Amino acid sequence: MSIFGFIPSPESQCTDLSEFHILGKVLRSDSGLILGHSAPGKLNNVQAIHFNGMDLLWMGRLDNLNELSKEYSVTAPTSVEQLAKLIVNHGDTAIPKMIGEFVFATWNQGRRELRLYRDRIGAKPIYFNHGKNGLAFATQAKIILQLTKMKIEPDQTGLAGHLTSAVIDQFAYGRTCFKDIEALPPAHFLQWQNGQSPKIRSYWDFQYNSDLENIDFIEATQEFARLFHQSVARRSQRPTAISVSGGLDSSSILCSLLSGRAQAPLKRRT
Repeated sequence: MSIFGFIPSPESQCTDLSEFHILGKVLRSDSGLILGHSAPGKLNNVQAIHFNGMDLLWMGRLDNLNELSKEYSVTAPTSVEQLAKLIVNHGDTAIPKMIGEFVFATWNQGRRELRLYRDRIGAKPIYFNHGKNGLAFATQAKIILQLTKMKIEPDQTGLAGHLTSAVIDQFAYGRTCFKDIEALPPAHFLQWQNGQSPKIRSYWDFQYNSDLENIDFIEATQEFARLFHQSVARRSQRPTAISVSGGLDSSSILCSLLSGRAQAPLKRRT
């Protein structure tokens, strides 16, 4: 399950892309450029679509798609078309409001502009390599090795960080275990246009609410309950399974679902 792509720089020579079709289904393949994905479908949350001059590769789950579609008056016959309209027509304001676990890539053929996005907390990874021949990206580092034919070398600092913290891609400035393969940080997007150096910027950050400093205990518990139930409801728009351990976390989620907040039927099994 992955999305991947290679965008050649303007001065690079076109290469034979036929061998990359084995990686998965190709959405676009021309003039040395390839965009593709594997394991498409609802089960794996991998989608690809061409919409209004833009290619979209998506992997993951968006929990507030219906809320955002209502806010921006977006309608479409399928969820992937709904998502494409939201990103293409309202991306600058809608993307910072996206809640879920996802990565996605957009390619604008007219502007020759690639953008990569990673969710707020970095639940889904996306990697990239920028070299003299172009920019390669994928949700698995090994696919970048196939796309670029680059020499496999370890990043000693990245490897050491991974062995000691196991969260190298989030906290070590994008370093990975492979030399010259970087990880896009959480809540950031990469912009690469017409062969220029990639630019990485933050699109979202935590907002401190000073109004909450003066609330009492009752108000605090009410606000927590509201946010908790909202979070559970957003994540139960599809069939949901809960492993109930008897502890506070799983029991609280189960009670929230049983109180009627589940947006999909809750099936019980023992």
